[in-house]
Order: sequence, then structure tokens, then C-alpha cells
Amino acid sequence: MFTSLIHPFGLILYFSFIISELKFFKKDNEYNFQKTISYIGLFLIIFFYYFFQFNEQYLTPGWIKQVDIKFFTNFYFSNFFGSRIVGLIYLITLFFLLIKFFKTLLENKKLFLLFSILILSYSLPLLYGLLFRPIIIPRYIIFVIIPIIILTSFFIFQLKLVIRNYIIAFVVLITFLNLTTEQTFKQFYNDRFSYKHDFEGTLKNIYESQNTNYSISINLKQKKLSDAWEKSIKNYINFISKKNNYNLTNISYDKNLDNIWFICIHDLNMNKCNLTDRKPIKTIKLNRIDLNLIP
Repeated sequence: MFTSLIHPFGLILYFSFIISELKFFKKDNEYNFQKTISYIGLFLIIFFYYFFQFNEQYLTPGWIKQVDIKFFTNFYFSNFFGSRIVGLIYLITLFFLLIKFFKTLLENKKLFLLFSILILSYSLPLLYGLLFRPIIIPRYIIFVIIPIIILTSFFIFQLKLVIRNYIIAFVVLITFLNLTTEQTFKQFYNDRFSYKHDFEGTLKNIYESQNTNYSISINLKQKKLSDAWEKSIKNYINFISKKNNYNLTNISYDKNLDNIWFICIHDLNMNKCNLTDRKPIKTIKLNRIDLNLIP
């Protein structure tokens, strides 16, 4: 219950427990009856909580896009397991095992609970996205990896010894080969690639240019979200500046001063990167940041 109150995705676990209890409900078991009544009571509490605490930004961030047809070809398995090919192998393996042992799945309460979590982790967010606004992205349902791995592992060990060994060897091999293409492995013989915005390099370039004036402006659809991001980034920039003894000056671009550095942050600035009619006299490309010198 408390998980459901912390975040709406907790409802996936809550409904999974309810479905599992109803599936294995026995009328002559008073304990099961009491649990079912408690689940219904808790559902009413959760319902009224979200009804009165409903917050659009909390439930559905504006930057999440609706899923396309590509989603239904791998169900984010390519994100979970490192590549599209490996993801498809895991997905096909899971489908094969679920079909083959479907009867066992329906008869085992623990397995059925994991299966319910697996199904609801996709179906509930998709249903919400169709009725209201999109909410499903890989990192929001990454917990679904737990039932995927447990169900796959359990059913593999229900196969005949020879087939089981071949499947385990194949899965281990493709997982290891895929690992060699990842950054965690490449960093041993290559420079590590950073996926974060290079604010350190940005401020260093500004400081070394002897022109200490810079401007930054975040432009998202929701103004409150833009203001929050802009405040956070400015605080982080001030932290880096103090740490490196950079004496930089943040000014508003509206002042129309000459020779000002404009920090254009990918994914956050949107069309604000072209907010001026004056063409930059210099552009420095950094990791996920464009640093433009406006004359």
C-alpha cells in the first residue's frame, strides 16, 4: 500500500497481489477472505488519495512521448539487455517458455504473481497513456527485469538436461559477447565516453577565453519546470566555478551585451538555442552542450 502512495507505478504491485489472491482464492479459507476484504479497503483508500492529490506533472511528465509500433517488437527488451538482437533473443526465449509451461504457471501461486507483475507492468501504463497522457518509458518499469529473469531461469531448469544446457550456454555466450560492446568493457582499452553534459569543459572554455559573461535559459513546455531546471543548473555552475576559482558572471541575455557566451544545453533548451538573430562568431561543441559566442 505505502509503495502505491509513494508513486503510481506501485499500483502495479498492488493489483498484481490482488489478481494473484483472487486466482487462488478458496471460499473455505477464512484467512484468504480477510485478505481479500483488506485489499478492497486499501484500494478505496488509494483511490481517494490519488483523487484528491492528483497532480499532472507528478503523474505524467510532459516530455514523455507516446509509444510507437517499434515498442511492440521488443517491449524495451533492447534497453534492458543491451542491444536489439540480444533483447529479441531474451524476449523470444521468455515467450517460448511461458507458452510451454503455461499450465505450470497457472498452478503455482508465486510464479503467477510474477507473471501478473510482468503483464501489468506493461498493460497498466499503456492503458493510462491511451486514456490520458503517455507515462511509460524504460527506466520507469525497469523493475520488470526481476520477474523476467526469475521466470526465464525457473522454466529453463524445467527443460530436459541437454536442451537446458544448450540454452544456458547460448544465453551466457551472447550476453558475454554483447558485454564486449558496452562501455563497461571498452573502458579497459579505450577512453571512457561520458554521457553527461560537459559543464566542466564549458566553464573552462569560458574562463580561458577571458570573456567571463555567460547566459543560460531553459525552455520547456511547462514554465515551472523550466524555472526549476534553470535554477538547478545555475547552482551547479556556481559550484563548479567556486571549486575551480572561475570568476564568471551570469547575466540575462535580454541585456543585449556584446560578446556573451550562450550555453545551449541539448534536450533542455529546445528552440532557445536560436533565440538571437545574430549569428555566433564562435561555436564550441562539447558533450551535449553547444557553447556559442554571440557578438
